[in-house]
Amino acid sequence: MKYTQTLLSPFKLSLALTLTLGVALSALNAVGWALSPQSREAYLKAQQAERKGNLDAAERSLRQAIAMDPQDYLNYVKLASILNQQGKPNEAANYYQQAMNLNPQDRMILYSLGGVYEQMGQYAKAEEAYGLSLQNNPRYQFALLNLARTEIQQKKYQPAIVHYQQFLNQYPDHYEARRHLAKLFLVTGQEPESVKQYDILKHRFPGQFGEHLDLARALNGANAPEQALEELKIAYAKEGSKSDIDEEMGRAHAALGQADLAIHNYQKAYALNPKKDDLLLRIADLYRAEKKPSPAIENYQAYLKLHPDDQDVHRTLANTYFEDSRYEPALNELGLLLQSTADPQKRYDLQKDMAYATQMLGDLPKAISLYQQLMGEPQAEKDLQLRSNLAIAYHKDGDYSRAIPLYKQIYSADPALLNASQINRESVGNDLAVALTGLGDAAYKAGDLNAALSTYGEAVLYAPKANYWPHLGLANTYYALHMPEKAYDAYGTVLQKDPGNVTARLYRTKLAMDKPVLANAPTGKEPQGISSASVATLESLAKDNPNNLEVLITLGDAYERQGNASGAISVYEKALAQDPKNVELLLSIGTQWQKLGNFEQAKSTYLRALTLNDKLPATYYNLGIVYNELGQLDKSAEAYRQAIALDPANADSRYGLAITQEKQQKYQDALESYQSYVRDPQARYFSEAQNRIELLKQALSPVPLSPQGNAAAYPIKPQQPEGAAPLTAQPILKQAPGRIELNTPLPKPVRTL
Repeated sequence: MKYTQTLLSPFKLSLALTLTLGVALSALNAVGWALSPQSREAYLKAQQAERKGNLDAAERSLRQAIAMDPQDYLNYVKLASILNQQGKPNEAANYYQQAMNLNPQDRMILYSLGGVYEQMGQYAKAEEAYGLSLQNNPRYQFALLNLARTEIQQKKYQPAIVHYQQFLNQYPDHYEARRHLAKLFLVTGQEPESVKQYDILKHRFPGQFGEHLDLARALNGANAPEQALEELKIAYAKEGSKSDIDEEMGRAHAALGQADLAIHNYQKAYALNPKKDDLLLRIADLYRAEKKPSPAIENYQAYLKLHPDDQDVHRTLANTYFEDSRYEPALNELGLLLQSTADPQKRYDLQKDMAYATQMLGDLPKAISLYQQLMGEPQAEKDLQLRSNLAIAYHKDGDYSRAIPLYKQIYSADPALLNASQINRESVGNDLAVALTGLGDAAYKAGDLNAALSTYGEAVLYAPKANYWPHLGLANTYYALHMPEKAYDAYGTVLQKDPGNVTARLYRTKLAMDKPVLANAPTGKEPQGISSASVATLESLAKDNPNNLEVLITLGDAYERQGNASGAISVYEKALAQDPKNVELLLSIGTQWQKLGNFEQAKSTYLRALTLNDKLPATYYNLGIVYNELGQLDKSAEAYRQAIALDPANADSRYGLAITQEKQQKYQDALESYQSYVRDPQARYFSEAQNRIELLKQALSPVPLSPQGNAAAYPIKPQQPEGAAPLTAQPILKQAPGRIELNTPLPKPVRTL
């Protein structure tokens, strides 16, 4: 923000000009003058009248003298002096000119003429007169002061500096000349030189020096704010609290990074002099620099109440609204500016910021429309930032097909153009990779795994080192395509970029559990090839992610495969607490209770599963086994029949029913069930069933009674063959990874002020 330069009025010069030549000559002996005898008497009368203060009488006598001797130039000089004293500078200048015409060699008349012109405010003529006087009398150095003074009035500061310096070479202790020179350096922005001159004054005239405020200004300008504050303290002690002093204190504190003190001083200065309303801008800018947009906005608004047409401050206010994420009022300011702006470039910039504000307000369709309109403007041809924000709008709106080509245009742009647009190529590559990953996620959701694989692969080409998302997408897709080696390696790449990534650690461990060779895990005596390292990894994941259902279930599966039924139940229960309606978990828990021989607990668990879903054949099958073990044979048989009704193709349920019917001594029913079972090509216990069939046929055939009765008709106790484990549905997490949503933060549009 630009501020008005608040210095003292440029120069407080004395109004007392150098005496004109006519006045100076009055002190000389008239006898020595080259006056004609007939006019001398009139001249002497005029001199006497002037001494008595009777200027009118002096004027009359001099006019008589001129009438008697119109060629005597000294009478003209004296009359010009009298007229000037009477407040008639125009007439005085006329008579000085006549004197010059009569005696062009007497250039001292020019000195007096310059004084008259200066009185009349005709500074150019005064400058010319003083200059000519100096040419003819270079040793009269005091003419340099008058010449510099007229130059100052015409804002010819550099020549004035030169003339003051020339004068001070001869008269180095002339206080006023050095003071004016110091002020000239200050006004012209030559603060270090100004400081030198004020320091000379301060040391040579310690009792007279009073320019502490201006010295402080010079010190502030020379980047010496601490010294400036010392001078301001002296000024404050001498003059008290004044607006100029407080303002300069604010400037010094601001330079020292003491924003709070600077604001306090500026506020005091403004309170003392409300006409200095540009102080409101300084206060606002300091608040803005301190990341305090709200008070900055208040001060900009206060300034605009006084200057409602200041377009620059309106623009700054809009920018501050942006910094405070107040996009609605920013839009209002931009709209007002647009109405009053005709410049094509400014209109383009305003419209681009309006589109940005609309985008940040979440109205993506409108923002996209505004960006698209701007794309047709000539300024848009090289505006990569416009393309970037439009690409991001498409991206956030889920329109990857439009976002991706724009990202690619920006990514491949000339580096110089990227720098000019303040766009980082790597960031664009990341945004492009994120968009491609989103497109890959969409294909993954739709089940088009080959398209997902291709898109994730392209995303990897653009992603910077830290962006692991496309690699995770690749890994998940390989997993879904049953390509374990590639999935394992891809998850490894994710972990190189993000060592704590839960998904990658989990699925890499699952792959190692299924195929230990992938993790070089020892198989040896480890149950079912599950390495201790895999279980340890899952335990660590569960500890760090106690609310991650997928991690808990996988750990429970690992314990189950290790034969650690108690551990599996504990973990499954934790998972069930997070997902109480998960029937799959209940079946897994019931299975582990069966393995522990706690059939009552298993029965309770399965019955709970039935309350959630009574259409799963596996639940009834497992209940059939449990009831059988508990000796509740009728309930066991009924459970098996329910399982068969829901899934007639389930051969194991027929086998279980046959065993239960044998125990119930319903041999004919058991025989029929076994026979039905062995006709199924999927019968797992075919040999055992055939043996039971033969035994049952013998038992059902007529035989002589033995001494022990009919007990021999059933020579072998029916029992469940080894391996007839309860059925459970496949755990839900042994399928392809379910991470679909893109968790990488979406890119944000940017503004260049």
